[in-house]
Amino acid sequence: MEQPIAEVLEECRQRMTRGETIESCLAAYPGHARELSRLLPIVARVQSLVRDPDVAYVEAARRRFAAHLARARAHRTSRPAPAPLVWLKRLALPIAVVLVLFLSGFGLVQAADTTLPDSPLYSVKEAQDTVARVLARSPEARATTELRIGRQRLVELLVAERLGKNPALLRRLAVGMVQATNTATVQIEQTPASRRQALLTSARSLIAQEERVLQRFARARNPQVQREASQLLDQIHADQNALAD
Repeated sequence: MEQPIAEVLEECRQRMTRGETIESCLAAYPGHARELSRLLPIVARVQSLVRDPDVAYVEAARRRFAAHLARARAHRTSRPAPAPLVWLKRLALPIAVVLVLFLSGFGLVQAADTTLPDSPLYSVKEAQDTVARVLARSPEARATTELRIGRQRLVELLVAERLGKNPALLRRLAVGMVQATNTATVQIEQTPASRRQALLTSARSLIAQEERVLQRFARARNPQVQREASQLLDQIHADQNALAD
């Protein structure tokens, strides 16, 4: 029987802790290479942030995970599924990610909503966003995730503007904001019509706020800032038209 992804991911985490590379882990587990190629870079990033988690925290995390598995096994034996093991396969990836993040000490690190890209903790937020994107499997879930990320980039952009951060940092946040909104728009179009209205309302509100900020940048004295802001405005206007249709 194929080894569960949760076990494979934990073994890869241990291998990487001992100095092995992502490539060697992919070669060791070719059957899981597709999922590992998305998850192991997250593991590497998290391990670089926190090297020595609190022992008591780690043990508590192990106990919680063991209890979760026990409940899942009990549910599996007491309630037969119409398609054997389908639900367990769907559950395996989220459990694996949670396990890696807990055991690596990721839960001990927090970044404020207003943390900006020039802070070392910003990579924590990026790792959280990456995990959220990996776990979002349906168009509705992906749209919801991208709208949340888009709102977060908007908050960061406003904070960066207030603090007088350099144009390169402002551009990075503005581009990330618009990219998230554009991805959300695509996913909303793929969401069933019966579940689309709340997403449409949220996306239209977010785009309106983004438009006001970008219009302000488009009036800046710096010609490059004006040009890039105008290009981003073109993108969100296209998204507005798509959502209107």
